[in-house]
Amino acid sequence: MTEKRFEVRTIEPTFTDSRGSIFNVLEDEFDIRHVEYYTSIRGITRGNHYHPNHNEAIFMIDGLCQMVVKDLENSDPDDLKSGLEIKAVGPNNLIICKAKVVHAQIFLEDSKAIAFSDGRKDRDKYLEHTIRYQIA
Repeated sequence: MTEKRFEVRTIEPTFTDSRGSIFNVLEDEFDIRHVEYYTSIRGITRGNHYHPNHNEAIFMIDGLCQMVVKDLENSDPDDLKSGLEIKAVGPNNLIICKAKVVHAQIFLEDSKAIAFSDGRKDRDKYLEHTIRYQIA
């Protein structure tokens, strides 16, 4: 059986009362070394890359996007359509992308998200940890 290298989960509140809700977003997926919060404007595309050596999880806080992914370990890297998956992603969805899974987000609404990674994302070493690969 092949390891699941990409998935979208809906995160339900762990606790809710009159003050609001608490969500446990990540538990034992991986050790977090980098966290980034980002906003995206309706109509733009982010991503179109993969990380050769680290895993990433993206928690959608608000908005809606189409997530386009391609697992390079389990598809033909020279055939753009081979292994391509497209999923709708919205608030409270957690996207898990393992290393070598190409990912792109096409934003259908203004959106807010937090990305977690088990690898450092030093700006001066961008091309070492992020490899461009156009899928969307």
